[in-house]
This record gives sequence, structure tokens and C-alpha cells, in this order.
Amino acid sequence: MAAHVLRLRAALLVGAFREPGRTIPRAIGFLALVIGTAVTASRALALPSLPDGVAATALVLSAAGLVLSFAIAPALTATVDPLDPRRFRTLGAAPDPLAAVLLLASLVSVPTWLLLVYEVVATIVWTQLGASAGSAIAGAVLHLLGCVLVARVVMALRAALGGQGRPADAAGVFVVALVVASVPATIASAAVWSPGAARALGRVAGLIAALVPGTALPAGEASGSGSVGLAVAIGIVVVAALAVAWVALVRRLLTTIEHPVVARGGAGLGWFALLPRTATGAIAARSLVYGLRDSRYLANLLVIPVAGILPVIPLLVAGVPIEVAALVPVPLMALFYGWLPHNDLAYDASAVWLHIASGVRGVADRAGRLAPVVLISVPVLAVATALSILVSGRGDAVLPVVGVTAALLLSGFGLSSIASVVAPYAVARPGDGPFQQPQRTDSTGAWSQALVLLGALAASAPTVWLAWLAIADRQVESVAVLWTGLGSGAAVLLIGIGIGAAVFDVRGTRIMEFAGAT
Repeated sequence: MAAHVLRLRAALLVGAFREPGRTIPRAIGFLALVIGTAVTASRALALPSLPDGVAATALVLSAAGLVLSFAIAPALTATVDPLDPRRFRTLGAAPDPLAAVLLLASLVSVPTWLLLVYEVVATIVWTQLGASAGSAIAGAVLHLLGCVLVARVVMALRAALGGQGRPADAAGVFVVALVVASVPATIASAAVWSPGAARALGRVAGLIAALVPGTALPAGEASGSGSVGLAVAIGIVVVAALAVAWVALVRRLLTTIEHPVVARGGAGLGWFALLPRTATGAIAARSLVYGLRDSRYLANLLVIPVAGILPVIPLLVAGVPIEVAALVPVPLMALFYGWLPHNDLAYDASAVWLHIASGVRGVADRAGRLAPVVLISVPVLAVATALSILVSGRGDAVLPVVGVTAALLLSGFGLSSIASVVAPYAVARPGDGPFQQPQRTDSTGAWSQALVLLGALAASAPTVWLAWLAIADRQVESVAVLWTGLGSGAAVLLIGIGIGAAVFDVRGTRIMEFAGAT
């Protein structure tokens, strides 16, 4: 069976270039990936010439970026998975051998081949940095398996959650994945211009090396620090955990029939059973159902952490102390998360008529629609705050950072609740890829986005100023910053929901016309 599946996988890969009308674009895209990989490999081979351990930092961050890319690409793409375990139900294969065969077949793909090139280059560079050939090869194998298993697990989770595929956006997502993977190496290379940035990135790389399979082993041996045995154990445990998750998901997909099961007492209703049986709870549940399965939402939710971290790099290169620069990402992420629902009504398409036709009050609609972004943003910001404080080493900055984060997040939610009913604008249709955008004939989207961002900044300005005073020269108590942020953010949130609800009640007909037009 393994040989048969591998032949089918190779035939599908070759057949993708023979599809009418897509041969030339795909060939050009493949050529661009090969050229980009060659350029990245040539730059990576020159890393050992960089001073002060920057090369090791670049390799660790690149390895982490690749794992992240293999996790994000399947989540964002709308591509049909040719190795979906459900396709093999009719063969009567046992789940465990089938999981091993599908994992082996996953190696026959363009992204995996490019990853293999990276592993070869990384092995060469690690040996030049002082690691033994055995540890470098072992690290490369663990990293390769980790990336492939992460992609398999994410795809299987999407299938188990009922995700649908379309063959449109794979090339674009893999290009983005390659860019994301190559950015850390470029950043680390640029760190040579600033010793402070190099030390900061080295500290970050040290924190994440243990979590990325296959990086802690050669990194620890090259630097002469850390326990090699512990690094090996951690890498094996991470890969083994991913393998167990993959086998468990294959078993579930082979033995589960995808149809809704409604049992007594609300079991099987998912979010509708967990949330309160009110209008707000029902709208929140419906928003969570489609929000956590729609690639248009997931793309925005997953991009925000990256968007919050990237502005820190210029600060480090410019010589800003790590103690200050490390505190910047969390408020930026809070600002973008609060801004995210400013056009949530447009994503509803024609489904918004359910709210209007059933006479749902605007307050329930405005509050319920915030559920998906709240569910994602709160834990992400909590973890990001802990990491930010850990990297900066400023334990006294916890309360000011939380206060600023709360002010930006809650203010953004309140202003977004108004903007989404006052000035909605066209977005990608349901089922379209996250990178597709419709043509617009007016500037409504531009000014509504800008007003929400600027309004959230203006509403949070007093909290930001107090936080700066508390962190810089301790003229203000940290507790005062926390309560100022929570109070001002909550006030803007309540006022925004109230105004948005009133507008929703008045403009119901116009909203239905807009939803029908999109």
C-alpha cells in the first residue's frame, strides 16, 4: 500500500502542472520558489562569517519560522488535502499503518523538498559553528519530522472540524510561508549592525530553541552551553507528541461520520449548548461557529501576532534597549485585535437577515459578534504579556502593560461596534481565500479603518502616558495605570456598544440591502 500511495502522490504532483490554463503560472511559481530557495541558501551559507553568535541566532529563528509556516499554511489555505485520511476509508486499511504511509507520502511535495534543502544547508552551517556532524544531522531529522507532522496535524484538525477546501490559494500561501521562513535569517543578519539587537535576538532565540524540534541540540553543542542529552530528549518528546496526535486524528477521521448529532440536553450543539440561551448567547455561538472555521477570520487572527512583533525589529536595530522594545508588541497586538471587528457585519453576507427578521435587539447583535475575537485575543495577549515581561526583565511593568493593553483592546471593540454598522464595506465572499479582496468603488473602508485605529489611540492616550511615567521614572503608581486603562476601555466599550446598537436598530433595512449586495 505504501508504494501505491507514493505513486499516486507523485502522479498528483506532476498532474498539477498539466491542468489546462494553470501550467504556465504554476511553472513560474515553482521557478520563483526554486530561485528564492537558492538565494536564501546562499545567504545562509555565509552566516558563519557573522560575529557574536548571530549565525546561531539566525538558524534558530529560521527553524522556528519554518515550523510556524508549516502550521499556518494549512490553516490559512483553502486547498484540498490530497492525503486526507477520509479518502482511504474504502481501502479498509488499519489506522496506524495508514498514518505512517500518509506521513511518508507527505515527503513527496514541493514544500517538503524546499525544507530538505534548508536542512542540508543548516547541517553544514551548524558544523561550521562547532557542532558535531552527528548532532547537526540528528537535529535536521527532528526538525524535518516536526515540520511535516505539524502540517499533517493542522490539516487533520481542519478536516475534523469540517473545513472545506478549494484548489485556489495553495501557491500564494506557500510563497508566504517561504517568506515567513526566510525573514528571521534576514533579521538576525541585520542584527550585526547593532550589538544590542544581537543580544536581544539571542535571548529570544534561547527561549524558543527548546520548543522547536531539532534546534536545541546543535545550538547547545555549538555554543558549549546547555545539556545535550536534555536537548535530545525535548526534541524527541515534541516529535513523539506530534506523532501521537497525528495517529489519534487519523483514527478519528477513519471512524467518524461527519454529520451533526443532536442529543438530549443540548449535547452535540457545541457552542450553542455552552453559551447562555439568550439572543446574545445565540449570536455569540453562531459567530464562534463560522468565525473559527472561516479562513477569512483565521487569517486576520493569526497575522496579528506577527504584525505586533515585526515593528520591534527596527527599534532593536536602531539601538532601543531591549527592556523598552520588548514591551511594544503587546499593546500593538491589542490595538489590532480591538480594530479587527470594525467590519465584522460585512463577513456575515446574507446571514445577517436572521438577526433583523427575528427582531433581535442591536445590543445583542453588537455584543454577541465580539465573541470570536475575544476568545482568541485574550489568551494570546495573556501569553504575549508574560513573554514580553520575561524578555524585558521588567517585572514592575506588568500592571502598566496590562492597563495599556486593556485600554487599547476595549476601546477598539467599542469603536468597532459603531464602525461595523455605520460604514461597512465589501470583503471577500464566503468560501474565498483569505488573500482575495473585492474591488471597491468608494473610500468607505479606508476612512472607517483609520478612524477606529486613531480613535482607539486617542481614547487610550491618557493610559499610555501614565504607563510611560510609571515605567520610565516611577512618578505614577502601576495600580493607577491598570485601573485607568480598565476604566477608560470599559467606558468606551459600553458607549460604543450602545451607539452601535441604536444604529443597528435604526438602519436594519440598509444593513440588509448591504448584505444582499455583498
